[in-house]
Amino acid sequence: FLYLKNNSSSQAVTTSWTPSGGSSNPVLLLEPGSAIMFSEVAGGGGITNVTVISAGTNTPLEFVFLG
Repeated sequence: FLYLKNNSSSQAVTTSWTPSGGSSNPVLLLEPGSAIMFSEVAGGGGITNVTVISAGTNTPLEFVFLG
């Protein structure tokens, strides 16, 4: 399970992740206040790596990673 929210009032955040057994993929540009949630129900699936790149410094994020 992945939950990620961009709590910035002005800076966008680019997210990418690597699915289990796959290669890194850009997923979404999170605009200020936007959030994304992902839940994998198949056994052996899921995400093995998450990258978050901010358009600025000190961008506040809210996140939960479970698995």
